[in-house]
Amino acid sequence: MSHELSVGRPVVALLAAVGVLALAGCTPEPVDPAAVDRWSASSDAAVEHDDDLLAVLSAQVGAGKTEERERGSVAMTFAAPAEVDAVEFSCFGDGTMSGMLLLDARSTSRSLGLEPLQCGDGPHRLRVPATWRHHVDRVSFGAGDSTADSAWQLTVRGSGGAAD
Repeated sequence: MSHELSVGRPVVALLAAVGVLALAGCTPEPVDPAAVDRWSASSDAAVEHDDDLLAVLSAQVGAGKTEERERGSVAMTFAAPAEVDAVEFSCFGDGTMSGMLLLDARSTSRSLGLEPLQCGDGPHRLRVPATWRHHVDRVSFGAGDSTADSAWQLTVRGSGGAAD
């Protein structure tokens, strides 16, 4: 005895409509490029006169892109070794974003991967091990897995870094 389910056209059409609606719900909302630019300018202005500022790295990132995280898209090489006190990450909007922080100190390179962070909850202070913070020659950061078109900023605070 064979049991077959007969599916009529209205049921197939309903299933197709549900599938399309489900996919539409996965599409990120379009982001206003002017709003991203305003956030970036405001974020830069908020830290530009801080005495302990070593570097500000920033970039825009597209939804779902991963290559920036893998390559370390933005970097700063210091004129002299720096002592890093704090590293903060922030990003624009209500989505999430992950990233990869690279610190080069003398002949050692160390990386810290960031799990997806809520952009609206920032800035996020990154927990960089104390042993990684000394004699830093270069810092780089790349973001990825953004759930929306966005921008990010990485602020590095400490001392040294410039020739006296």
